Amino acid sequence: MTVSISRVSSVVIFSEEWLAIAHWWANLTRQPLVRFPRSASIDLAGVEIVFSPTDERNPPGGSPLPYLEVADFNDARRELANRGCLEIHRPLAVQGGRQITQFRDPFGNIFGIEGALSGPDELWPEVVQEMRELRELYE
Repeated sequence: MTVSISRVSSVVIFSEEWLAIAHWWANLTRQPLVRFPRSASIDLAGVEIVFSPTDERNPPGGSPLPYLEVADFNDARRELANRGCLEIHRPLAVQGGRQITQFRDPFGNIFGIEGALSGPDELWPEVVQEMRELRELYE
């Protein structure tokens, strides 16, 4: 079995100064900046460039993190695990009815996958609560 990857959907840049960097890139590229509670993004030639705060998994100065769009999120997770990848992040619901997770490949490189969110049963209960809170914030 193979993982059906259609494109690089997004690249995440982690920084303590994520918002300042987001504004800098939006100004440089003359693209509108989209703000979320804990991130901001611009669309650059169809690829979402996301600026996010650092955390214990993503310290400052690290490499940008590419996310690959997959046809079937759960099938891709299983196949990547079968090929020796370690899932290092629990699946998270994100804007636009999508979900993401992160993996470390057998060589130590970190990447993410992104796919359609088909239902809350795919996620842990705390993620369902996060989704409700985000919906309330934007309604």
